[in-house]
Formats: sequence, C-alpha cells, structure tokens
Amino acid sequence: MVEACALHFFVESGSSYSLSGPDVPSPGEMMDRLDGDCQDQSVLLGSLYQSVGLDVRFVVVRDPLGENQHVFPEVYCPVPDTELVCSVLRKFYRQELGRDADEIFFEEESAETGFWLVADPEFSYYVGDLQDLKMDGYARDLSGGGWEWTNLVEVQER
Repeated sequence: MVEACALHFFVESGSSYSLSGPDVPSPGEMMDRLDGDCQDQSVLLGSLYQSVGLDVRFVVVRDPLGENQHVFPEVYCPVPDTELVCSVLRKFYRQELGRDADEIFFEEESAETGFWLVADPEFSYYVGDLQDLKMDGYARDLSGGGWEWTNLVEVQER
C-alpha cells in the first residue's frame, strides 16, 4: 500500500489539471506531459498501479445535481486489518511525504479479504481522502456513521 501512496503522490502533485476532451491519451503520453483532466490522470494512475501488481477499479460519480461527472481510481488493499493499514499509511505520509493523512475512508470488499481505497489524483490529497469529494458533493456522511457516494454512476472493474 505504500507503493500505492507513493504513486498517488507522484500523479497528484506532479500533474496539472486541464480539460482535454473525450480522447484519453496513453499512459506514456500522460507521463510525457503530466497534464489532463480527471479521466486522463485516472488512467495514468491506474496504469501505474497495475504495473506494480496492484488491483485497481474506476469509480464514476455525478455531483448532486447530476450535471458534472467525475472519474477516479480506487486501489485494492488485500489486508483485512483496516486499522493496521491506516496506521501504516498515516506514518508513511507523515514521515516520508510530510503530509497528514487524517481520516482514511475505504469501501470494504469483504471483512475477511480486504478493502478499496479512494485514490483520486484530482480531489484526494492522500490515498483514502474524501474531504474535497465531499465538499464538491460527490460523497456524503451518513447520519449513523460511515459515508456513501452521492450519485454513483458505475464502478468499472479492470
């Protein structure tokens, strides 16, 4: 999972956002220019994850009004101990990247097998960060604890 964090940091901090249209450049083209929209950056990050053997899927959500669509990858953590993994991630971010990884949000696949972590290169400051996705209305807190996507369109397994 530390690799997932390092790759997310590379794309999140090293690329610029710009509208690029419906065509998605190859990961090689994205590495050359490090500039593109959420779809471009997500394909790059997802490809980097796959290149180091991590499982990735893509989430497509709309804002609460259904006007804006956003796509981003989630990376799979095959360790079922969420507290341990979150502790390791916080330590890595603090010691290696000088960042605080406050609350880490995840989606459980199965309590016995592992969980998915949001790895949005545009809206997430760290792997598992939902703060900006919540502020923009793509996710929300639930009254009894937990959270959910506001307007989930689809989850694309790869």
